[in-house]
Amino acid sequence: MSVCLCVSVSLCFCVSVSPCFRVFVSPCPCVSLCLCLYISVSLDRYFSVYLCLCVSLSPLLCLCFSTYVRLCVFFVSSRGAREIYDEWAMRGAYGWSGSELLKYFKRYEDNSRGESKAHGTGGRVRVSDIPKDQLSPIAVAFHKGCVEAGFRANPDQNSLIGPQDGVQIYQCYIRDDNGHRVTASRAFLTNVSKIPLILQAGSLVTGIDLSTCDDSHTKTATKVRYLDQTGVPQTVEAKHEIVLSAGVIGSPQILMLSGIGPSEHLSDVAIPTQVDLKGVGSNLVDHPRVAVKWASTLKGLNPMNLFSHVEANLYAKSWWNNGPPDIQIQQDHVRTNADLLLDPPLSTGF
Repeated sequence: MSVCLCVSVSLCFCVSVSPCFRVFVSPCPCVSLCLCLYISVSLDRYFSVYLCLCVSLSPLLCLCFSTYVRLCVFFVSSRGAREIYDEWAMRGAYGWSGSELLKYFKRYEDNSRGESKAHGTGGRVRVSDIPKDQLSPIAVAFHKGCVEAGFRANPDQNSLIGPQDGVQIYQCYIRDDNGHRVTASRAFLTNVSKIPLILQAGSLVTGIDLSTCDDSHTKTATKVRYLDQTGVPQTVEAKHEIVLSAGVIGSPQILMLSGIGPSEHLSDVAIPTQVDLKGVGSNLVDHPRVAVKWASTLKGLNPMNLFSHVEANLYAKSWWNNGPPDIQIQQDHVRTNADLLLDPPLSTGF
């Protein structure tokens, strides 16, 4: 258990969602002081509960209490298929082939299986096999059944060297020493206070400015335009590079608002074309998912079956597909009763 008392200063009319859900409301723009009591209780290797009590001292006093439950989902490690990365590189995304990306995957991970051609050690993200004492018999049966059905057992679907198809027991972003999930925050932002970082929360990016080098016709992204919390337009200039990461919808939208995209479409909406790039805003592919459920009468299953988690995975190909796998079947081991904290459980399933 750990208790942390923190004092933070924030602008009013701000809503922040975190392990503690906090809402600060004030009738006029001013600065409010928040005293937050944060309690983290680790119940076991894969389950944590966070309790938070917040008091906002402002013209309008606000008191809130909330909890956050981190569920065990065996946060699985999945790199993707080498063939897809190779296709990106073939279409012009130079440096994004499977073999070129492999070195970065190896660099960030600390794999419990040790150093190999496909995996690395000493990185910030711990990748571990699911402990055998935590693996349910349903996962073992699923793996055995896939092999008996003719699918090959693939010990490493993440190698980016060999083929991806086959059935595997997942590796997860879980540390061996304390059982906690290795989040991106825990892995890379632990020492963020030592990095000069400014977050412009509540701002809306409206576009990216491009500049042309004197000695060539190449255009380079140099500035980001955005509206701050009060709606006032602002501009920041990049010294080194700009990373655009606004999601599958937001990223192409920002590119097109900046004049980067298919010129025909940009002209239709009266946006001057800076770079005629045909693929922007296109090729969005749906990822349909179908859940098939079975009830199980097995007793004494994995003690962590209180919460949903994924243990085994099968990558397969459609009969007409000559490329990378296009079918994924995951084995989930879940509690099926509505009240997750009901003891004893009504039933279990997978």
